[in-house]
Amino acid sequence: MTRTKIAAATFVIALSGCAGTFSTNPVQVRSAKPVPAERLLAFQEVVDGTVKVTVTRDSGFLASGCFVGLALNGELAARFDPEESAVFYVKPGVATMSAIPDPQGRGLCGAGGWDPVIEQNTVEPGRPNLFRISFGMYRRPRVTQSPY
Repeated sequence: MTRTKIAAATFVIALSGCAGTFSTNPVQVRSAKPVPAERLLAFQEVVDGTVKVTVTRDSGFLASGCFVGLALNGELAARFDPEESAVFYVKPGVATMSAIPDPQGRGLCGAGGWDPVIEQNTVEPGRPNLFRISFGMYRRPRVTQSPY
């Protein structure tokens, strides 16, 4: 095979794989791995009047080589790898949530690289309160309600 044909084949293969790299895919809580205890940093204590909130990071290639921080009400709550899930306990009402660059990351995974999108999500007793960390175009992660 000539170099031109190899280059063309490589280009076609790379281009066909690009369609799936512009966003991530939701992961069901039951199939996600738990975030290890050393990366759970806040909101782990069940206190009277708190509501259980479950956050799961999507699967997919986009930003998969780095941890992503989850800020709850302005405090770093956990550091997520893809396809990981964690439970937090917060007061009911509007919770401020944002996916942030890993504050402990190094190199390309270090703090920086995107401006967090601050989400206002309502959490209520008696509801599943399931959320996902997803990446879309322009690598801007969001914390939104999860279908699972």
